[in-house]
Amino acid sequence: MKARRWIPIALAAALLLAALAGCSSSSNSEQEDEDTSNSDIASSTDSTEDDTVGIVLSVSDNQLTLQRYTPISTESTESDAVDLENYSLSQDTELVALQDDSLFYTADESGTTAASAEDLQAGSIVLVKWDADTGNAAEIILQNDGYTDAASVVSTTEGEVTVSLYQSDALSSNTLSSYDALDLSSSTLEETAQTLTAADDTRIYRYENGLLSSAALSDLSEGDTILVSYTSSASTTPSQIVLISATSSTAS
Repeated sequence: MKARRWIPIALAAALLLAALAGCSSSSNSEQEDEDTSNSDIASSTDSTEDDTVGIVLSVSDNQLTLQRYTPISTESTESDAVDLENYSLSQDTELVALQDDSLFYTADESGTTAASAEDLQAGSIVLVKWDADTGNAAEIILQNDGYTDAASVVSTTEGEVTVSLYQSDALSSNTLSSYDALDLSSSTLEETAQTLTAADDTRIYRYENGLLSSAALSDLSEGDTILVSYTSSASTTPSQIVLISATSSTAS
């Protein structure tokens, strides 16, 4: 009789243990689902848009028009100084709204320094870093804060271009708002020509129909109007040459 009394007690204990095990499994599953959900939220919060590298086509008080560069390599870099040898010029443009809280810098191999929107002009190379929360331009980092001359081509040889510079106050103050806004009607050419030697990494572009395309020194002809950029006013090696207005023989 005593043995029979223990049987219901044992069955009740077994049922109780099974119930407890079921609750524990359900709790663990809910916790795992919650952890997964939190992980997804964190992943979404941490994601950011890709930085944009581009050349300025025009700049106003509240907006930049950029022609984008496309990365050749998928390798990412944390440096604010962009090596354009790792990029190719695309035919895509992008409008960048300048916010009141957008920060401006200039960058070189030694680091970054504070700048302002007034330092930007047509032909400036910039790195735009986007705010992941607002989608606005958080930082605009100028890559080639240097000096730009307007010039008329006298002649070209392999690796060199001889030019006569325009005496233009508009360019000396870095206020070329767009390539289309270039006005040299009140400027005169200097009498003395000078020869510029292009480096292997000198960028040469042709501006036509609102966009830039790759060009070469051999595409330049006598009488062409070009914009020549240097890393400093003391340099005689151009970092960038942009063909703005071609003579009829070049255009054809």
